[in-house]
Amino acid sequence: MDQLNNPKDDLKLVFDVETFNAPNFNVERFLDRTRHSGSLDDIHRDLRIFLQDIQSRMVTLINDDYTDFVKLSTSLHALNDAKQGLATAQETAWGDYNKSTADTEKLVSFVSQKLDEVLKSRQQQFRLSLQLARATAIKNLNDDLKHRPKFAELFWLQKVREHVAILRA
Repeated sequence: MDQLNNPKDDLKLVFDVETFNAPNFNVERFLDRTRHSGSLDDIHRDLRIFLQDIQSRMVTLINDDYTDFVKLSTSLHALNDAKQGLATAQETAWGDYNKSTADTEKLVSFVSQKLDEVLKSRQQQFRLSLQLARATAIKNLNDDLKHRPKFAELFWLQKVREHVAILRA
């Protein structure tokens, strides 16, 4: 703004340009004071010159700031695009996270179900192996009793004792 407030030094006008910057500027007072410095045509001509100078400096300021404005506008547009891209990426990531969480929950449920099935299967397998061992022990005991030697031999008695121990378990 300094460039607007300070007219070119080479301007020789019939009035003081600082008068326009006064907080209590009054046109009538300005004209009364300036009439003593020159004719109305001179004042009119100098006001035109002063106006052209201000307009010229405003154009210069606008042109100087225009490049910065375009850069700022472009930067803001790029930032907005980046923000939109981040928002889209964030929404996609959040959707992927929610889907992954749901898939993980399904997997945990599936694994828990299969683990329960394996535990039940092992318990059933253990019961069946005990039943098989007992059935085998009964069969072997029956066979040993059918083929009992005439004299009770130590080896035969140990075999019978093993079969009975299995049945007790």
